Amino acid sequence: MSDWGMELRHMKYFVTVVDEGSFTRAAERLSIAQSPVSHQIRKLERELGVRLLARTTRSIALTEAGRVFYDRCVALLAASEDAVDSARKADRGEMGALSLGFTGSATYDLMPNLVRAYRERNPLVELTLRSEMLTPAQVQALLDGTLSVGLL
Repeated sequence: MSDWGMELRHMKYFVTVVDEGSFTRAAERLSIAQSPVSHQIRKLERELGVRLLARTTRSIALTEAGRVFYDRCVALLAASEDAVDSARKADRGEMGALSLGFTGSATYDLMPNLVRAYRERNPLVELTLRSEMLTPAQVQALLDGTLSVGLL
């Protein structure tokens, strides 16, 4: 692993410059001054040891290294946004895993409707059903964390 200190912010600046085709328009979109954007891109190029952009007084163009780096940055930024979104969904119980234990013949009428409704409402939650669990087994599984919910 490299020991350079690149941040996602630097990648976002770079992607925005490329997307906008201009340091000035990128700075406007990022709501910061143009000078820090230019400085961060130069710093990024120094840290990487490659030129990412070919600059003229009127335009910028990606170098081959810049094109490859741009593609990876776009994917990495999207993955980081997905990671944040996934963490928030998991915190709200909309994503993750749920293990449900139950017993008793009364649950046979209840469970199909309950499971169907839960899966429709929470499609990103992996639901594991453990049937015919007696009360002591459910209590133990709840205590050791192998069961999320027990229905008696």
